[in-house]
Amino acid sequence: MSKITKTFRVLPETEAELVKLHGNVSAGATEAADAYVAIRKYTLSELKGMFTRDELTGLVSSLNGSMFEPSYAANTRMFAIHCQDAELYEYSFSSNGADAKALLAKVNALTAAQCYFLQLEIRLFWDDDKRSLDDLYNKLIVK
Repeated sequence: MSKITKTFRVLPETEAELVKLHGNVSAGATEAADAYVAIRKYTLSELKGMFTRDELTGLVSSLNGSMFEPSYAANTRMFAIHCQDAELYEYSFSSNGADAKALLAKVNALTAAQCYFLQLEIRLFWDDDKRSLDDLYNKLIVK
């Protein structure tokens, strides 16, 4: 398959890592972009059915207005602490009918990729002016 050329910006430390791993930025960025798409697809299939509708509703609620920071989004422990605080201060899960303890157990068991892409999907939901919880449920719940 032929590739197309694109220009993009990266942080200096990202550039250094791509050069270190792949010899140059272009080769590293190409592999990273292709891997990102493949890992996202695979990870979304792993997440499908992991959370109940009520749990996902609570997660969506808890992340409303939150900043998505890619460098932290794969940190499962940080996300678990966010979820604990969301329940403690806002009852984000129990107020939506979810068992907060069961949800926290699931969050603590997430892989880094699952943690990242779950939060990304929720951020994409909030960024979409035509957002639909049903579409998100179909993407992450319905098998």
